[in-house]
Amino acid sequence: MIFVSVGTHPQPFTRLLSEVVRLVENITIKEEVIIQRGTTPFTHSKIKSQSFYSIEEFEKLLAKCDLFITHAGEGNIGTAMKLGKKCIIVPRLARVGEHTNDHQLELAQASQENGFGMVVQDVAQLGNAIRTLEQSDSTVSFTMHGHIPQTLHRIAQQHHIVPMLPFSPSRTKEKIPKTATIIVATLNGGEPLIRAVNGMLKQEFDGKYDIVVVDDGSFDGKTPQLLKENFSTNKKIKLVFLPRSGVCKARNAGIKNSTGEVVINLDHDCIPEKDWLQTMVNGFDSQKIGVVSAYGHYGGTSTGFRKSILDHLQGYDEDYFYYREDTDLSFRIMELGYEFKRVNGARYREDRTLVVPKGINKIIHYTIQRYKYHMNDVLLHKKHPTPLCEEMLHVHFHHFVNPVEDFKVATGLWNGSKEMEVSSPRGMTFFKPRGIAGLLLTIGVGMTYAIGMKLARLAGSIKHGHLLI
Repeated sequence: MIFVSVGTHPQPFTRLLSEVVRLVENITIKEEVIIQRGTTPFTHSKIKSQSFYSIEEFEKLLAKCDLFITHAGEGNIGTAMKLGKKCIIVPRLARVGEHTNDHQLELAQASQENGFGMVVQDVAQLGNAIRTLEQSDSTVSFTMHGHIPQTLHRIAQQHHIVPMLPFSPSRTKEKIPKTATIIVATLNGGEPLIRAVNGMLKQEFDGKYDIVVVDDGSFDGKTPQLLKENFSTNKKIKLVFLPRSGVCKARNAGIKNSTGEVVINLDHDCIPEKDWLQTMVNGFDSQKIGVVSAYGHYGGTSTGFRKSILDHLQGYDEDYFYYREDTDLSFRIMELGYEFKRVNGARYREDRTLVVPKGINKIIHYTIQRYKYHMNDVLLHKKHPTPLCEEMLHVHFHHFVNPVEDFKVATGLWNGSKEMEVSSPRGMTFFKPRGIAGLLLTIGVGMTYAIGMKLARLAGSIKHGHLLI
């Protein structure tokens, strides 16, 4: 039996399946063929196919087959190696719309160089490859990294390739998690941090939960001491102290110290209502849900993830340092086949005492910070040049961000409001216009901010080697 798998990627792989059909119909392939077709539209009277299989079903079919034909997914190749199967690797190609980039070409070539399988880029050569392997008696056996050979795992890391799961998360058993970890990354959190953590300690949760607070090198002279004084003896709280490393490394440290099935980030100035945690965890009502957020925009404060997926992806991408890191992680999880879910009712109050800039100099400093943060828009788009990412960033023609959206952000219109004000999406209002002069000033600030964003993304384009303005 020949088993064919196109993985769980959202784009179809018609090129491979059409060639398999041709080989079956001209009797080049005489054996039974079973196909895991993913999102590719496919039916054939002589070929059994299914969109997705559970882990158990997938491995059972793979164990039974004599030959495995697969896209260049690390998970698929690794599982085949684990079972000692002959493997033909057909990489998806970006130029024909089978993937968003050509990382599968890199992984396929590296896999062939290490003897993990035979690579076929031109599907017209698939028949020859099948005949070659059918005449071969070779089998494979490698030391595993989870379900992935160590060498293959190292190659994937070198090429920054994310393993795709060789099964559908939507086919697994549904169950609400009973354990959770709240992660709080803080820098100079001070008293608002203490109030926020105290609110987290008052959660009414039908299960067990703990809290990991990671201090990211606070230099205000009081935050580390306040944490020790208030929580060092509390068994529900673990304190982690780092030198200044950025929020990504801080949260990754929190993930390493977490114990829950679900890991939820909450900003250090957010005080949750008593039912906040339960509402968040209830959002994971199906194994197909990989990310739950009460904030939206594919990340932000009050966003939770399945711990098993975070371990699989090795947490946050530390290239981001700060900003868009949650969105990147959400996108990577969705690219594995999981879903993002927005939940309502997970309420929290934001204490912006320490972050609201006071005085013109601090407002200017805050604006410059925002410009620097948005350089990461370029990095996000470079790593995820997908329709979903472009919709979220309001990108047109693949390289141009709609300046109207930046104008709306600066003038309070971003959330559907019809009243203009100079404000920030973080809940801070700097100026409410009165009269024509105030309105013109607000419009001027919005236009200046939009132009500044163009310049910031241009700087980000130079830094990251990818054009987005």
